[in-house]
Amino acid sequence: AACPSLAVHPHRFALHRLTAPTPMVNPRASKTALEIRLKAEVLQHRHFWGHQEITLGSLPDSAPKGQEKVVVFLDRDGVLNPQAAYNTGPQEMSLLPGAARAVDSLKVAGAQVVIVSSQACVGKGFVLTKDVHAVMDKMCRLLREEARERGSERGGEEERRGVAQPDCIMFTVGAGPKAIHPEYEDVSDAKPAPTSLLRGAEALGLAAGAFRGYMVGDRLTDLQAGRACGCKVVLVQTGAGRQAAAAIAE
Repeated sequence: AACPSLAVHPHRFALHRLTAPTPMVNPRASKTALEIRLKAEVLQHRHFWGHQEITLGSLPDSAPKGQEKVVVFLDRDGVLNPQAAYNTGPQEMSLLPGAARAVDSLKVAGAQVVIVSSQACVGKGFVLTKDVHAVMDKMCRLLREEARERGSERGGEEERRGVAQPDCIMFTVGAGPKAIHPEYEDVSDAKPAPTSLLRGAEALGLAAGAFRGYMVGDRLTDLQAGRACGCKVVLVQTGAGRQAAAAIAE
């Protein structure tokens, strides 16, 4: 059976409310009344992890008993979809050519797929976490539709329906010194730290060292996070991949 997407409604996630009774918006980047309102709303709802509270024990096991677990961690922007501007919503989400085929092939091969993404746009006040979830929803729908088309072309639509879906989605929202509130400054869990990878594996019931991992990304921070998690790393040439390759070659 195909694994269900975790980027579908209803969303369940850890919610942290600021202790300050009245959130103070940094006026540095607040140029319009709408922007001020949006930032105030962001400050009231800080999400550490996209789907932290979801229990994954009921998910079907992708590997037979006794077989080594394989987990492929994928960065999102620049790997699955073109690099988008910070203030874009789901309407701008599109997949890079071959992205759905790659996820589909990984799932068919028995690998578990975890998307690990840094969404500092939340901490910087450009979008709300609900917008991030909406973009993830659109991404999963596009993956599912393209995988369905591929299955139909190969004559196995019903068997392959919905296969190209991630098993888990994790994202961080810290923005460092550009945060609109001190509560958003913490980036200790963001890549290059391996925290999001380890938490994703933990959500799938896998402890560190209990799986063979691969990290696919387009930035040096992706590769650093993968190595820190004990994964083999793959640098794609899409997104910022060419710039990262040039930096490595220097």
